[in-house]
Amino acid sequence: MESPTKAVIHSFVRELQALMASDDSTAYTAGFLVTGMRRCLAAHGASLWISVKHGLHRAEQLCLIRTDGRPASPEFASDVIAASVSIVRRESTDVAPFLHIGVPISSNKSILGVIEIAQRDVGAELTQRGYIRFISQMAEIAVPLALKLQR
Repeated sequence: MESPTKAVIHSFVRELQALMASDDSTAYTAGFLVTGMRRCLAAHGASLWISVKHGLHRAEQLCLIRTDGRPASPEFASDVIAASVSIVRRESTDVAPFLHIGVPISSNKSILGVIEIAQRDVGAELTQRGYIRFISQMAEIAVPLALKLQR
């Protein structure tokens, strides 16, 4: 029998995949992605950043689609794009320490955007790898959304 937490996560993933395949509003889909990831991970905050082009010059300027909670850091997202790999940093606020996680959304070796998560700090390396694995899977699912949002 599936645990309640796993059932919520599986339901979210199925709904997200259906939204990616539909012609629903990109703003709604982006909000669903961010809100759902925050809920599934019991995270402090989540953001979706999209790389956009301006004119004939290709600029890796970032556009914030939506943020719930904090942080929303264009500098952090830029670091993830520059590295082209996931980044995990231990940071803290006045309230508590947290893991600042950034995972690139990529297609054909091109970075389309970044999923940024502010996750409660856990010491277990295995748990951190699980967070990265889940966020990476969501980044793969989010490729069609990122492509639409770049237009």
